[in-house]
Amino acid sequence: MSNINEKKLNFKANNLFVKLNKFEWFLIIAISILNIIPFVLTKDVDMIGITSSITGVICVVMTAKGHISCYFWGFINIVTYILIAYQAKLYGEVILNAAYYLPLQFIGYYMWDKHINKETKIVKTKGMNLASIIMLFFASILGTISYSYILGLMGSNLPLANSMASALSLIAMYLSIKRYKEQWILWVLVNIVSLYMWIISLMNSEANSSVMVIMWFFYLINAVYGYINWDRMTKNV
Repeated sequence: MSNINEKKLNFKANNLFVKLNKFEWFLIIAISILNIIPFVLTKDVDMIGITSSITGVICVVMTAKGHISCYFWGFINIVTYILIAYQAKLYGEVILNAAYYLPLQFIGYYMWDKHINKETKIVKTKGMNLASIIMLFFASILGTISYSYILGLMGSNLPLANSMASALSLIAMYLSIKRYKEQWILWVLVNIVSLYMWIISLMNSEANSSVMVIMWFFYLINAVYGYINWDRMTKNV
C-alpha cells in the first residue's frame, strides 16, 4: 500500500514540477524579481498581484519547456489576474480572461494530456504545413487590422501596436493548445511589440516603464528559447 501511495505522490509531483536547466531557472528568478520590484518600490505589498506575477512567469517558462504543468500555473495566474482586473474595474480584461483564457487552460490540459510523454510530462510538438502557415499569416493581419480600427475609435494610444499584441496573443494561445511550434513566432512578435510600447512609455517618463522594458525583454528571450526548444522537440518526434 505504501508503494502505491508513493507512486501516486510521485505522479502528482511530476505533473507540477520538472527538472529545469540553469537557463530556465535564470528566467524564472530574473522575471519574478522584476515583477516584484514595482510592489517594493511603491511599498504596496499585494499578495494577489505577486502571486499572479510569479505564476505567470512560471507558466510561460513551463510552456517553453513543453511541460503540461504550464496549465496549472496558468490557471492560478488567470484567476488572480481576473480578481485584480475586476477590482480595477477593467471589465474588458475580466471578460477576455474569464471567457477565453480561463477555459483554454482546461482545454489545453486535456489536449496536451493525450500527446505527452507519460514519464516526463513533456508534450509532443508538431509543425504547421505551408497552407496552414499562409492562413495563419492572413488571419493575423486581419485580426490586427480589425482590432486596431476598434481601438482607434475608442481613442486608444498606439492602436496598431496594441491590437497586434492582443490579436497575436489570442492566436498564439490557440496554437499552443494545438501543440504547434509556430506559436512561438507569434509570441516573439507579441513581446517585440509590447517591448516597443513600453519603450515609448519610458520615453514619456511613465511610472515603472523601465522595469516593464526589462521584463518584456526577458519575456522575449523566453519566447526565442521556446521556439528553439520546440523546434528541437519537433525534429526529435
